[in-house]
Amino acid sequence: MKNTFSKTSITFAGIILLGLTLLSVKSIAGEQCDSSSIRNAMHQKHHGMDANKMLFMLDKKLDLTDEQRTKIGNVIDQYSPQLRELKFEMKDGRKTARELIKNETFDEKAVQQHAQSQSETLAKMIVLKLRMKYEVRSSLATDQKQKLSDMFGDSRSRWN
Repeated sequence: MKNTFSKTSITFAGIILLGLTLLSVKSIAGEQCDSSSIRNAMHQKHHGMDANKMLFMLDKKLDLTDEQRTKIGNVIDQYSPQLRELKFEMKDGRKTARELIKNETFDEKAVQQHAQSQSETLAKMIVLKLRMKYEVRSSLATDQKQKLSDMFGDSRSRWN
């Protein structure tokens, strides 16, 4: 018998299943489920590591104590909402940039203002990320700090 399902229909079915799964998980957790939160969750790209994955990875690789796990979890919880908001600001900024290039004339003043705004947002994001990583790293023992550095290597270490 010939397979009648196309890759597109299977992919579409997978997206719908993912959306329904997210809806179920969020409703079980007691969070409000609206179409924008589901859409955002479904379209998130894997740039970096989310808070839960970061804590899980650190716990798994560094064998954290209960106290460290709690402290690092609190640090991640403290900074995650701010970082998420800054990521959305950067995303909105990319939309603005796309609109600026669609204009009939090049408005250099508007582009300069946009560039300044984006650079300020990026600077805030960098400061928050480094502050969070500093606080996480400060919670680790010397041997755990070394393991963390070894995991990422000297050439691309985000934690040194």
